[in-house]
Amino acid sequence: KAIEELYPDRLEEFYEALAFHFKQGESSDKAIDYLIKSGEKSYDRYAVEEAHQHFKEAFDILSSKPSRTKEEDCLLIDLLLKWAYVFYFRGDFRGLTELFGVHEELVASLGDKARLGMFFGWLGLALYCRGKARDSYRYLSKALKLGEEIEDQQVIGYACAWLTYTCADLGPLDEAILFGERAQEICRSRESDRYLYLKSLGGLGQAYAYRGEVKKAFEAGEALLEYGQRHTSIRSLGMGHMTMAVAHQADGDFPSAIECATRALEVSVDPFWAVCARLYLGPSYVLNGQFQEGENVLQETLAYSRDLGIEMLDAPVQACLALVAVAKGQMDEGIELAEGSLRSLLAEGRRMIYPQVAAGIGKVYGLLTGQVPQAEQKAEEHLNKAIEVAKEIGAKGIMGMAYLDLGLLHSAK
Repeated sequence: KAIEELYPDRLEEFYEALAFHFKQGESSDKAIDYLIKSGEKSYDRYAVEEAHQHFKEAFDILSSKPSRTKEEDCLLIDLLLKWAYVFYFRGDFRGLTELFGVHEELVASLGDKARLGMFFGWLGLALYCRGKARDSYRYLSKALKLGEEIEDQQVIGYACAWLTYTCADLGPLDEAILFGERAQEICRSRESDRYLYLKSLGGLGQAYAYRGEVKKAFEAGEALLEYGQRHTSIRSLGMGHMTMAVAHQADGDFPSAIECATRALEVSVDPFWAVCARLYLGPSYVLNGQFQEGENVLQETLAYSRDLGIEMLDAPVQACLALVAVAKGQMDEGIELAEGSLRSLLAEGRRMIYPQVAAGIGKVYGLLTGQVPQAEQKAEEHLNKAIEVAKEIGAKGIMGMAYLDLGLLHSAK
């Protein structure tokens, strides 16, 4: 109480100490308040593990109350919505889906569409990162509908930003770009919301690259880098370098993609974005013929994703490791990895990644021509399938690469 009275204008310096003392003094309301503020403070300075512990302490105190008022239930949901940023940057999507799954009935009972919309939005994002694109789309669509019903720009903006990624994963690139552009429009009236800006623009850059609009993808990456420098935002710089990497990949310039992905990895202080940077770096190494470097990065990526539940990474990583296995002479292992990743994508309806993996399998079989029965025929079948699906969803960048590989296959014949 003395600290609060003596330093009312400097309380941020004492959040952690105040949280500790009020917790020890069993003043639970004050302890929860300062623990949440401590968590937000740690998050802002990129200390996500420290932030996670503060939020967890606050959650444990609040959730363990024998009987909560409606006001306390609202506070609990608000805590979860703030804590979600920390789960995201830690990459703990298994933990996030489990935590939100337990509280879905509670938030629905509050009758607050704004809270419910943001809750569904975060759950939709977590499901996307777990490789469940269809479930992600269902929750994000519900979030968007709730936001539109009450004209809540935050709910609409976040739902649209996250739908950019989910739609791109499912295949409808035009829809993905429309959502991204709508989120960017909302950013103009919410300039202080850095997460919304960088997340939506990063998604747009990725969708542009998939659609073969490389110039627009580069423009998105450059805007993110400029924003990061202007606002001293490490997260925006990381997203900018990753967007530049995917643009270079779509352009077929793999050495430049390696350079940008390496920069993204160097600046990424959040665990999840470090994994994402590796996801761009590993395939760029493989496509550039640097198989050992690619395998090292991809194995690190796979271990982290399986530990925390980032299953969306499994199929593309496995497809790249299939190429590495073939390059090392491990034919059977390479085919098994490639075919397994394709089955996984079909099961989840992930039509954006499907043609990339199908083209990768075609490349694998092309390398096995003369060594495996019907390898040439299977290579042609997979490449034609990649072209067919890429054409359906408008993924011209991937279609171009598949056509190139098919041309090289015919040339070799």
